[in-house]
Amino acid sequence: MFNPLPYQEINALYSADNILESHVRAAISEAKLKNDEAKGCINKLLQEASEEEINHGWVEHASRAAREAADLARIHAVLLTAIHIEGAVNAFGVYVTGEDFFKSHIERCSLESKLALTIALLGKGCIQKKHPAFLAFRDLFERRNQIAHRKTKEWHPDSSDHIRVAKSNSDLDACSKAMDTFRELLLEVDQNAAFMAGVHKEEETL
Repeated sequence: MFNPLPYQEINALYSADNILESHVRAAISEAKLKNDEAKGCINKLLQEASEEEINHGWVEHASRAAREAADLARIHAVLLTAIHIEGAVNAFGVYVTGEDFFKSHIERCSLESKLALTIALLGKGCIQKKHPAFLAFRDLFERRNQIAHRKTKEWHPDSSDHIRVAKSNSDLDACSKAMDTFRELLLEVDQNAAFMAGVHKEEETL
């Protein structure tokens, strides 16, 4: 027998321990803004710089502050998105199965397995490995791992700042994709459980 936690108890636990969806969305929006600012700065510098200045890294140096602000905002958004989704999947599992069952049988599984098992135990069918949410999770967590295990590379003139801006856009798109597909999946499965995992209908987040 499953022993789900009472609504009030798990809601209190969630509020104390997990990151709300609205906070993650705000971090993604802030990162996109910082990225646009960095892109504008770089484009302006490229228009004003000579070929020699570009080849000697002047644009890289002059745009450093804007790029670092964008990079930090991107890292924050990616990490916060990953933390939110992982915590929300755990909250969803505890809500459906109860804390004892979840810790004994599900907690040590992969993120995708946790979600698939919880949905199956809820009686909502089997989620395939190629489900859009799972594909988005893999993409997001691969990017999270790249941030957590960064490698130093030498600077070269042909590795322009535009590549970093493009990378930032790609990371932020992955954050939004993971959030959107996760939201759609949970709301489709069970709106009460989705609420317990910090995911609400659009009108409730305004």
